[in-house]
Amino acid sequence: MPEIALETRHLDKSFGGVDATRDVTLAVERGSIHALVGPNGAGKTTLLHQLAGTVTPDRGAVLFEGEDITRLGAAARVRRGIARTFQITALCNQLTALEHVLLAVQRKRGVSFKLWSRALAPGDDVERALACLDRVGLRGRAGQVPDELSYGEQRQLELAIALGCEPSLLLLDEPLAGVGHAEARMLIELVRTFRGGLTTILIEHDMEAVFALADTVSVLHEGRLIASGHPDAIAADAAVREAYLGDDSDA
Repeated sequence: MPEIALETRHLDKSFGGVDATRDVTLAVERGSIHALVGPNGAGKTTLLHQLAGTVTPDRGAVLFEGEDITRLGAAARVRRGIARTFQITALCNQLTALEHVLLAVQRKRGVSFKLWSRALAPGDDVERALACLDRVGLRGRAGQVPDELSYGEQRQLELAIALGCEPSLLLLDEPLAGVGHAEARMLIELVRTFRGGLTTILIEHDMEAVFALADTVSVLHEGRLIASGHPDAIAADAAVREAYLGDDSDA
């Protein structure tokens, strides 16, 4: 039997009477790449927020490595090994790529960075940060600020920041959004390297990328989980095709 890294049980979340997620129950296998797809307003981002701890469900539970983390906030979940990226980049041009990742490394260690200075960063932390940049192909850009990076490289940097938190579960919110074809192919290959060692949950509207990457695809429609399974089975599912696969819009 496969080992389960994360489960949701009957997750409900409403905003002003609108049901964003309704009775969502799913299981994510350890080390797999699990894609969440669905049409506009399907509830994908709301579900990701509930997994990350930035939104609390009205009903239901989130279990990570067998522990109920439903009421834990985002910072506590990071300490337990959950990291995420965002659909819109939020990088600081006053910090180099290395310094961005150093902040993540030091936060994971519980070091306050209000008075943080690169000059005071322990050598081990610098090496960990450089290793994260190396893993995403940015070690040679460690001294550059975000404005000196291409948009695809900024996406790579966000992945390095997430890796600096030493996660066992990575939540990716549209990592290919806004990047060109060549950079998208590079990012797909990078995410592919996570398989086996890092459980990854991916929201992505590029269905070619989803089918190239995912071990499992779960489809949301109007807040409900309508299908979950191998990509080939999902592609052949008539209800899924009607709900989403013929629609290029995104949630």
